[in-house]
Amino acid sequence: MATPKSVLSKTLQSITLSKIRELESRHKSYEARKSEYVAKADAAADERDRLACLIQAVRELYPPAAKDTGLDNLQRWLDQSRYDASIPISKLASFNSQLRAQLDIQSRKLDMAHLYSRLLTGMLLFPCLSVRKTGVLTCVSPWQSGWTSR
Repeated sequence: MATPKSVLSKTLQSITLSKIRELESRHKSYEARKSEYVAKADAAADERDRLACLIQAVRELYPPAAKDTGLDNLQRWLDQSRYDASIPISKLASFNSQLRAQLDIQSRKLDMAHLYSRLLTGMLLFPCLSVRKTGVLTCVSPWQSGWTSR
């Protein structure tokens, strides 16, 4: 009969692996949608259209940005630039790079979460095989065998 501790451990492992799969799915989805928006922005005819595509991308891919007044201000600058020639294209280009950076930050966060989940998966699926020989703990991992830690 399985001990309650092992049942709990297997349940936690199952939940963790399920959450990791969900995270991987979100990561792939975000990157695919981001690349679509960036490609659309790159194919745009002028800087105003590129900026409009990126504003839409940030709003849809990063929901907290919908409440961001800075994004609303960027939209106002864009609207103003359509009929006001005093707004330089270089200003719009700087907004463009800011929005791309915001999309990249979210990508990096998801990349770090993916890295953490890979490390966690490795620990869950391939736990260290502890063998004590003269005070040295030997662990076997999926990436290398024979790793030692004192």
